[in-house]
Amino acid sequence: MDIVFNMIYSSLLEMKNIIMEKKSLFSYIMFSITLAVVAMNLVTVIYPALIVRLVSTQESPVNPFEVGALAFPVMSMNVLVLGIGLLYFFNYLPDRVQKFFRFIHNFEVSRKIALIVFVSLLVILIGISVGKLGINEIHETLDFYIVSQALKDWPWHPPSDFGTSIYFQRHVTMFLLSLSLYLFHNVKIIPFIASISLVILTYFFTVKITKKRFSGLIAMAILIQSHTFRFFDTSATYENFWVLFYILSLYLIYNKWYLSAFSYLLSIFSKPYSAPFVIMTIFAVLASDITKKKKILTIFSYSIALAVAAFIMIKLEGNVWGSLARLGPNQFWIGFTIWAYELRFDIILVSTILPLVVGLFIMAKKGIKEANMVMFLIFGGFFSVPMLTLFSDYTLQPYRFVPLIVFFSIGVALLFSKKTTGEVWSESKPLL
Repeated sequence: MDIVFNMIYSSLLEMKNIIMEKKSLFSYIMFSITLAVVAMNLVTVIYPALIVRLVSTQESPVNPFEVGALAFPVMSMNVLVLGIGLLYFFNYLPDRVQKFFRFIHNFEVSRKIALIVFVSLLVILIGISVGKLGINEIHETLDFYIVSQALKDWPWHPPSDFGTSIYFQRHVTMFLLSLSLYLFHNVKIIPFIASISLVILTYFFTVKITKKRFSGLIAMAILIQSHTFRFFDTSATYENFWVLFYILSLYLIYNKWYLSAFSYLLSIFSKPYSAPFVIMTIFAVLASDITKKKKILTIFSYSIALAVAAFIMIKLEGNVWGSLARLGPNQFWIGFTIWAYELRFDIILVSTILPLVVGLFIMAKKGIKEANMVMFLIFGGFFSVPMLTLFSDYTLQPYRFVPLIVFFSIGVALLFSKKTTGEVWSESKPLL
């Protein structure tokens, strides 16, 4: 049996091993594709109309090279942070500054302090967002009307129209929203609980891969400060169930691998948008520190989960999803323009994403495989939106970048990791 597992495992890693040469060619490839996608998005911040004008067939008086309002501050911050980071890496900063950055990099908090900060951050999030629970969401988005209609139909009556049928098929989401109405008489309560859980899970997942409580707190703080995350944290229309279950599936790879695929399946039926994320998951499995046997079994369990999801979505609900499919090459390029107007309030992400990718590449060159994993997750978080617009009629919505914001938060926290190649961290160490 062990021989069979070794053969399967070797075949799965064959492509990866071909490009992972002594000079870490794999890290260069990962860095190149991520940098290309990041650069494409940054171009739309500098020239918001450029891509739209290039793919448009209609005449327009708009100057494609008109500089956006955020161009100078965003690029200045990216260059400044990148420059300081490189100076620190090559030991060109003054000694006192170098020692200060080294202290921050090596800093760790005790379990007691971590617990206090952990609870404080959650209290801040709840304090900021709890007031939104009393606001009728129909005043915030017209899509909530469709959701409310779908809730009336689900699960016993056929959907009343095509719009409600789209939400009707998201069985996990509909169950949780119905449960929120039944238990709390407020459809936004459980979505808010899910958002809080996502912040908590981000902490534990970050600590798991960085081996530092301080890094976990950094990831929490960055996620909570995100305007996009907070804008949707109580939303029942654009809930975070799918993101929560997907991040949970990644975390379970390291703990209860046999439950990871089930969590991924819950994510798909919360929002099918997460289905292609399986590519990122497989990479995360291969980059994890679990045994070869568990990696094989985990990937096999995901193949079963995908088969189940495909059967339900194609055989039983194919008319719904098939009606949304179409090929739109121009829309693919327009999918990169969302930064210019939808993520402009996420200043930290937009202003530091470039140095983060460079920093993760440097860590990957040092042999920290989690850096490659997070870099690929960031790439997937970016690239999934243009791919969605390429193959479907879905419009651009900023809530689809919530996974990217989570990956970004984890990536920044990873820069503060003390983990080195081959380092073993005792599982007995408390995460809080």
